[in-house]
Order: sequence, then structure tokens, then C-alpha cells
Amino acid sequence: MAEPATAPLRGAIFDWGGVLTIPMADIVRAWLEADRVDPGSYAAAVRPWLERAYGAGQEDSPVHALERGEVAAEEFEELLAGLLVTVDGAPVPATGLLRRMFAASRVQADMLDLVRQLRAAGVRTGLLSNSWGVRDAYPRHLFGGLFDEVVISGEVGMRKPEERIFRLALARLGLSPGECVFIDDVEGNVAAARALGFAAIHHASPEATRIQLAELFSPWPEPAALAWCAMASARPYPHPSSEARSANMRGNRRTDTGPELALRRALHARGYRYRKDLRLDLPGGVRVRPDIVFTARRVAVFVDGCFWHCCPDHGSRPAANAWYWEPKLRRNVERDRAADAALGEAGWTVVRLWEHESLEAAVAAVIAAVGRPGGGAG
Repeated sequence: MAEPATAPLRGAIFDWGGVLTIPMADIVRAWLEADRVDPGSYAAAVRPWLERAYGAGQEDSPVHALERGEVAAEEFEELLAGLLVTVDGAPVPATGLLRRMFAASRVQADMLDLVRQLRAAGVRTGLLSNSWGVRDAYPRHLFGGLFDEVVISGEVGMRKPEERIFRLALARLGLSPGECVFIDDVEGNVAAARALGFAAIHHASPEATRIQLAELFSPWPEPAALAWCAMASARPYPHPSSEARSANMRGNRRTDTGPELALRRALHARGYRYRKDLRLDLPGGVRVRPDIVFTARRVAVFVDGCFWHCCPDHGSRPAANAWYWEPKLRRNVERDRAADAALGEAGWTVVRLWEHESLEAAVAAVIAAVGRPGGGAG
């Protein structure tokens, strides 16, 4: 449960792994299975390190050095790999071990939405994360839309649960401990923050954290600023304004829409080959499904519906159930921008087309990005 706030809260500081991503246990379990690492050898090696890193004694361990950036990732990988074996008794490759360990990490969309909602309500938001040596393990292209300040342990030479790193995060946000809530999935970090005067939440699930944040922020002088807290519990899903409208919404397709089919046929007739609705796994755990993908040319094409993606010319705001539709449509647009940024950072060219655009204009835009037709998928 959250520790009650003693003053009006103005800020929220979030951990990354296990809070804004899927649980760390799931991430590590996926790596153990993928690399066929013997779980017993992993537990025997890492459990003592973690107990020393986050236990009451706070004795130094290799985890301390890695999280503070005092040891290179490659050195830590060699050390850990030397203590591991596969289920067949073979050695575990050291090179790239940390990257493989966190390869299954995926962001929790519900939690990212929660951070955005807090920030949109005027709450100062921060990230405070203990890093394990892999710089591109974070989807940094998302940070600008999520956080006012970011503190990552390996970049500042200190780590949670050290008091000094909490003080640094607070100083950057311009807040005192009593004005801030801290959210983490490690009990030792939560206890340290609480001892400093933070309101603190031991994260177990997105829903539980949302409820506890609603309890903490509800006494604010302007509770309407966080009306989403009440919406989350009082109105979980909207009632359709009419059966006809409900049938219309059910008929909307995620893929193979009319404009998309017409564009694919036109491109195919001109000799272009592509993949459709292909999932792209990008750095930082970002997953994107463009409507049309030219893999060899690294071009991703989206045919966006005017309603669902808020077309400036034809997008409309539903009068009924506005409390539901406005944040949902806003999240669609934010997700589009995040996908564009992630694709761009990964070296892809993004082509976004509105469903109302003429087929000729859409084909011309794709050809301009792809170039002349060639063999294979683009």
C-alpha cells in the first residue's frame, strides 16, 4: 500500500525495469529459457549479489559496481558467465550476455499512459533507474514525452537505495521528499524512499499502482485535474450512444482496410513486393506494426484512419462518451509519434498516409520513399 502523503503532492518518480516494463522475473525467465541457462546456476550466482545489493547490510557486490558504472559491462558479463552453465552443462557465452538478458523487456503501455496522464495534469514526473550497463536498453526516444527529469545510476555514479541518488532526483525536479511519490518494484528501494519522507508505492501491477496513486492525489485542491482517477474506477467502458453506432465501431478493421487494400494492389501491379502487417521489434522493447513494410529498403508505410488518428481535416471528436474517446484518441496520436521516432532511430523511413488521400498521391508518396521496384520484399 502507498504511504500517506503529508503535503500536497507535486511530483512522481518512477523506476523503469519492472514498473514501466513487464516484471523483471518474466524478463529474466525468458532469457534463461532462450539461452538454456541452468536456473540453479543463475540463482546460486546472482542471489547473493542481490541480497548484498538490496539487503539490510548493503555490502558491496558486483551489482553495486555495475549499477554505479564503476565496472564495464563486458567485465561484469565475463564474471557472471563464468558462474553459469547451460542445462547441458556447457558454458554460457559472455559476449552480449546483458543484452540477451534484457532482450525480452517490453514496456507496459498502461503504465506509460499513467505517467503521461500525471504529467498532463501538471505533476512533475521523473525517472530514477538502476542500470545494468546496456545504454540502449532504454527507449530514450520516449523520455521527452514522459519525464521532466531522468536519472540513470550508471550515468551519475550512484544507485538506489543510496540517499544521494534520491536527493539528486529531487533536486533536478525542484521538489522536497514530502512533495513527491516514488514508485518501485524493489522493496528495499521503496523503504529507503519512505525513510527520506517520500510517499511510496511498492509496485505490483499497473492497476494496483493506479489505484494507489488515485488515493494519494485525490485530496488535491483541484481534483478535476486528475479526473482520470475517478474515471478509471467509475466508468471502465462506455455505453454506446446507439446500436447503429455500436455496429459501426465493431465493423472497423485494424488491418486490410479499403484504402490499404487499394494501395497494396496498386503497388503490386507496379512490380513492388512487400510484407503486410509485419511486426517490427525495435530497440528498447518497442514493437510496431506498419501496414506495409519494405524490409530491404527499410521503409514502413502506415495508412491512418481519419477518425482513429485525428486527421486535421476530417477527424472528429465524438460528443457522446467524450471522457472515454478523447484520451483514447490522444493516446493513438502519441503512439504514432513514438512509433515514428523509434523507427527513425532504427534507420527506417516512415511514410504516413491519410485514408482520404487519393490513390495516385499515396502511390507516389510510397514510390518516392522506396525508389524503383526490385526483387524481394522491397
